[in-house]
Amino acid sequence: MPRKWKFTLLIAGLFMMNFMVITIYQTADSSSADAEEPIHEYKQEELEGEFRQNDLLDARQYDNYYLALFDHGEEVTIAGFQNGIFGWIHDTEKVVDRDGPEFIHHERASLYYGVIPETDSGTPVLAGNETDVVDLSDESAVWIYYDEDPSDSAYTPEELTWN
Repeated sequence: MPRKWKFTLLIAGLFMMNFMVITIYQTADSSSADAEEPIHEYKQEELEGEFRQNDLLDARQYDNYYLALFDHGEEVTIAGFQNGIFGWIHDTEKVVDRDGPEFIHHERASLYYGVIPETDSGTPVLAGNETDVVDLSDESAVWIYYDEDPSDSAYTPEELTWN
């Protein structure tokens, strides 16, 4: 009986090691040295089938994080790319409507962003801090704020004001 258990544990251990090697290889293979390549791949693979108009509106880098804004009609895709051990990889995406105010907090990157509706005028300020504004078209824009000191507590939508 003990011999069967040893053999079973050996097979299970080999299976787990094989799975770990495959996972590390896929992670290393899907990353690149700069953010331009994964952005281009994301545009070709993810957005090509869904949207006819998928122009890259803007791309901004914040430390080890890169945000790319893609246009597709009444919505905008905000795709995030993170610089990790193996290079730049696609991390997250959010599709936002151009009309509504949106407050998004990406916890791992200490990024806050949202849509500036055409009804709002002025510059968005998050808890007294100026935000970056990216014009999408004549009617709408996106605001982005990178928290350089993430040890503070997270900001809330109530702390967003307009100057």
